[in-house]
Amino acid sequence: MASSISIRQFFVWVSKTIAYYAYPVWFGIFSSFGIGPSDSNGSFTIMGVADPQIEGNHKVEANGFFKGTVDLLGNDLYLRHLVQTNKFWGKPDAMVLLGDLVSFQHLDVTEFQNRIERLKRITGAATFNINEAAVSSPQVNEIPVWTVPGNHDVGYGYELSEAQTQKWNSSFGPLNWVTKVSVAGSPVRILGINSLALDNVQFYPEMASKFRSCNSLSCSGILPLSREAVDVWTFLYEQALQPQIPTILLTHIPFYKPAGACVDSPFISRSDNNRVRLQNHISFEATQHIFHLFPSIALILSGHDHMGCDYNHPNGVIEHTLPSVMGFFGGNIGFVELTLRGIPSFRRNLHAKFCNLLSILPFSVKDFVYSETKAFGPFLDMTFTRTFAGPSYIWWALHISTCVLTVLRLLLISLI
Repeated sequence: MASSISIRQFFVWVSKTIAYYAYPVWFGIFSSFGIGPSDSNGSFTIMGVADPQIEGNHKVEANGFFKGTVDLLGNDLYLRHLVQTNKFWGKPDAMVLLGDLVSFQHLDVTEFQNRIERLKRITGAATFNINEAAVSSPQVNEIPVWTVPGNHDVGYGYELSEAQTQKWNSSFGPLNWVTKVSVAGSPVRILGINSLALDNVQFYPEMASKFRSCNSLSCSGILPLSREAVDVWTFLYEQALQPQIPTILLTHIPFYKPAGACVDSPFISRSDNNRVRLQNHISFEATQHIFHLFPSIALILSGHDHMGCDYNHPNGVIEHTLPSVMGFFGGNIGFVELTLRGIPSFRRNLHAKFCNLLSILPFSVKDFVYSETKAFGPFLDMTFTRTFAGPSYIWWALHISTCVLTVLRLLLISLI
């Protein structure tokens, strides 16, 4: 009797662990084993990861070598499980890390590089530098991993400096960048920006009437207060002069939204020299300037607000603020799939069937599975899906219990 219970427990826990490695399927993320999208030119999928905040030496110093090292190892394994499992099932064409990649903005160069090397192992990236990735030969199954800086990487506006910029550039390339992809023959522009510098400026409302006909920073009514602010606004004006095609904007700080729209309300604190000390959202003025510059923006992906937020701006722009991937916030990852309008989406169909299958439950599946489809430009549709793996203690419990039960089962077999 004891033996049958032991066998049953063993297989139950092993089954749960195996199921945990297939959890993205429950959210409609299923493109492996030759099933799902196969035409790389007919669709384009971006996998988004926000705010991993990789810790390091400070954790070890605060908790002691053994406990600190085990905590860091466990967190790395948990994050690697989330990222690699979603990559395996979702087969994205690109991944974006939406800032706050490390936990502290004043790391020395050595510690910063150590944490970035760990982040490479977590994501499977050979390089994060968009310039290096463009000229290097991609490895088998390697996808580009794009990045934008967060306040824990380079600091808020008043902390931005040449040293912080150089530290970021050495691992990730430029703070502001652009790339283009083709989806079923339709071009899509992707902009990554240093949102920490956007509000390191003074705005002059009296020049608003001149702004609409202005095509350079010098006549925009914006007075930059730092070198980084000059860089990001000059970059935006240069890109605004390019042909307007459907655009995805990647930013760490979310765009302005009215109070109550998200967990974080609009808030900006400034230093004596008017540079940003803290902020929840990009200011209303900066948001409106960018929307005027880029009427072709169709989607914004942001981070920073660890609880996440999904919002339709009054001008029709969709913004998805991804909840944090950290275990405390549930291990969230987002997928954006672009497809030609009128062409059935495998993920949309699978998600719809899944929701219908679970419609007999006494609660709404939408409370746990978030997925929506909206128009993206004149020819494409966009499907956004969010997955979550649950707190990190679930990962610990499943793996530790499976290991313990495996050892006990082997001991039991040896005694029979």
